[in-house]
Amino acid sequence: MPNWCSTDYQIVGKRTEVQNLYNKFKKVIATDRSYEKDGTTFLPNSSWLGYVVKDILEIDPETEVIPCRGTNEWLQEELDIDEANDTASFQLMTETAWSDCRKLFFTLMDKFDVQIFFIAEELGCGIFQGNDEDGRYLTSRYIVDDFDDGMEYYSSFDEVADELEKISGKRVFDFKEAEKLIEDSDLDEKIAIHEIEYVSLSDF
Repeated sequence: MPNWCSTDYQIVGKRTEVQNLYNKFKKVIATDRSYEKDGTTFLPNSSWLGYVVKDILEIDPETEVIPCRGTNEWLQEELDIDEANDTASFQLMTETAWSDCRKLFFTLMDKFDVQIFFIAEELGCGIFQGNDEDGRYLTSRYIVDDFDDGMEYYSSFDEVADELEKISGKRVFDFKEAEKLIEDSDLDEKIAIHEIEYVSLSDF
């Protein structure tokens, strides 16, 4: 069994191009695949990313290697449209094996002339990566993983420092200090902190 990577995407660009891509995602997900009787693969699942490769990119995944082991877990119900600037955007979320399917989304970006921003997280392999360094759409920069209460996302280190001060009574001023505090205070049995590493969508 693989570890599963959760990735949030924000797709933005000129209204016509974004609308075109959004409509294609909607069509792929709405297509009935129940005739694909197979209990061991993604084939009966319309949300399988292989159908994005086949039906949107019009590439045969059997002949060209574009990793697509995973599914589209959520697609925004309606486009966000900026009439004044003739632009649009939408969000989606995927669950994929081991890491994000970066080559797939880079190829979509190139074909449809849109911008694609993402944040990917996979706890088992310690993957916390994204490409929205300016925080235009995806503002999370830090993650505090409380092993009992779940994960919280923060856009600034001061917010992380505030949370750690509540827990430990001590103030830290950078990420390395925070890691050391957690280790020295035996908090590593209760919480973990992660910092988003900024990469390019073309890094695959």
